[in-house]
Amino acid sequence: MNQANTSPLVSVCILAFNHERYIRETLDNILKQQTSFDFEIIVHDDASSDTTPQIIKEYQERFPKIIRAKLQTENQYSQGIKPFSKF
Repeated sequence: MNQANTSPLVSVCILAFNHERYIRETLDNILKQQTSFDFEIIVHDDASSDTTPQIIKEYQERFPKIIRAKLQTENQYSQGIKPFSKF
């Protein structure tokens, strides 16, 4: 997909919080899309207390050129911060 000096044409942004039951299916469905252009997946986890961050890390390790993880250690939403406007 992404080559070293190319910017992706499309960025798919995902917000996650305690979505361990759904995050694998979500990422798998995005990854299996066939495109003629480069894309990236930006996943923002807002300090989940379940295994969501570990699952995201696993996918980032498997697809380092496609998946970018933003893993929070403190919940941003509860502080009134909108993740994609700030990060």
